[in-house]
Amino acid sequence: MGKTLIQCAVIIGAFGFSILPATAQDRGTRLTFDIEQRFESTDNLALDLVSAGATTATSTRLSFGLTSETATQQFALHGGTTLRLFKRPVGATDTQIDDPNLRLTYNRQGAHSALKLNARYRRSELEFLDAFENIINDDGEIELPSDFGDLVGTGTRESYGANASLEFGTDAPFGVTFSLGLSGLNYGASTNPDHFDSEVVTYGVSARLQFSPITEGTVSLKQTEYDAEDTILTDRSTTTLSFGVKHALQGARSRCFDRTHDCRYQ
Repeated sequence: MGKTLIQCAVIIGAFGFSILPATAQDRGTRLTFDIEQRFESTDNLALDLVSAGATTATSTRLSFGLTSETATQQFALHGGTTLRLFKRPVGATDTQIDDPNLRLTYNRQGAHSALKLNARYRRSELEFLDAFENIINDDGEIELPSDFGDLVGTGTRESYGANASLEFGTDAPFGVTFSLGLSGLNYGASTNPDHFDSEVVTYGVSARLQFSPITEGTVSLKQTEYDAEDTILTDRSTTTLSFGVKHALQGARSRCFDRTHDCRYQ
């Protein structure tokens, strides 16, 4: 998404350090701190019909990470914020603290089950928001924000979410997974009439059956509740039922039921 007519940015320095290093087997506890400095000049930052001129800014981004790992569980907490000094085409130089964000993940593996938890929060100024900055979801896939096409104007945007799943029968031919999710968007003092608060709640259950060492079938049922504070107060509910079959090619195994390590696709 092109947010400006002319934009240039230079990162003049970025460094970080860590304490409490992990063990030689990459397990243990690690705490890291990072600092990134950025200079940028943007023409028509507010995307007005007639540009008022260039806005120059210098941003200092501070972030931290805390990770802990054992043989059966993993914990990670990451967060940060940005100190921004900028000068608009008109008016004095302003200073603001922007983009506070926090992300938490926790995974635990039992003898026959697995628990996964994650939560996130981010608050951003719309005029400085980079829509491409965080488009990778917790599964490592590209996932565009639901309001990707409307991220223009001024004001604040809060994005939050949490997910939980509990799987039983991780080492058996038959397994069941229960899941629950929550995500939402809140806007403050937005100048864009297309911005409205919304929230999505999802919950579901899925079952897995191993027909053979190379063939696996799945069935899942998911319920989604959507609530939006738009002009018509949209409120809808969606139920999804899906089926699937996985069959590994020759020379591969889909699941070998070895408790000591994950050999699902080898």
